[in-house]
Amino acid sequence: MDYNYQIHNADININESFNTISIFFVLTGSVTLYDKAYLGSYHKHEFFLIQPYSAPKLLINSGKVIALNINKLSFNRFSLFNWDNLELDQSKIDNFIKKELLDTIISIYEKDYFNADISIIRLINFIRLGNYYREHNLEASNPLINNVLIYINEHYKENLTLATIAEKFYVNSSYLSRVFSETMNISLIKYIRKVKIYRLAVEILSSNNHKDIWKSYGYKSYSTYLKNFQRVFSISPEAFIDNHKGTTAKNIGFPSELYSYLKNLAKHFSNN
Repeated sequence: MDYNYQIHNADININESFNTISIFFVLTGSVTLYDKAYLGSYHKHEFFLIQPYSAPKLLINSGKVIALNINKLSFNRFSLFNWDNLELDQSKIDNFIKKELLDTIISIYEKDYFNADISIIRLINFIRLGNYYREHNLEASNPLINNVLIYINEHYKENLTLATIAEKFYVNSSYLSRVFSETMNISLIKYIRKVKIYRLAVEILSSNNHKDIWKSYGYKSYSTYLKNFQRVFSISPEAFIDNHKGTTAKNIGFPSELYSYLKNLAKHFSNN
C-alpha cells in the first residue's frame, strides 16, 4: 500500500501530485486555506481533505498539522464493498476518521506496518462513509486535461501560455481553453498563474527574499511578476513576507514527546 505522512509547522504549497488524496489534521493552532480566494479556516483537532486534480492551494499554518497522503490507486483498491450498508452512527464518523488517522501515524512511528495498513483501510472506508471523497473519474474522462495538468506541474517555471501548451498537445487554443475551464472550473491562464505564484510564495518564505527568485519562474519582467503576485494575494511580495516572517516551508520530524500525546488523543476519539 502506498501512503506516507509529514508533520508541518509552516506554510504549505498543496497538491504537488495529481495522484494523491491528502488528509490534513490540525494538531495545534489553526490553518487557513486559499484557492481562488479564501476557502476557510480549520482549528485544533479539525481535518479536511484535498483531492487529486484540484486547483492549486496554499495553506497558511500557525501551528502544527499532520498531512497523511494516500495514493489514489491504493485508496480506490481498499474501498471495501458493502461498507456503506454498515449501521454506524453518522454523527461519530468524524471521530472514527480522526482515530484511524492518528492510529496510522502512531503505528508507522512504532514500525508496526501491519496495523498501519489496517488503520489505513478503515480510514479510507470511513472517509467514503462520510462522503468526504467521491471518485469523479477525471483521469478516465479527460486524458487531455490530465496531461496538461501534469505538464504544468513539471514545467511551471517556464514561460507557459495557452498557445504554447495548445501547440504542445496539438489542439486548438480555443478548444483547450474551453475544455480546461469546463473541467477544472478555472481558466488555464489563471491556473498557471496560481501554480507559479503559490510555488514561488513557498520558496520566498523559506528565504525571506523575492528580488531574484522571480527570474527563474519564466517572468519577462519584475512588473509582470509583481502584477501576478498581487492578483493572487492582493498584497505585494514584501508585505507577504512581512506577514509571515519566522516561518519556513519545511517538514518537521516526529518528536518523541508527541507520541504519548497522539496516543491519548486517539483514545479520546475512540471513546467519543
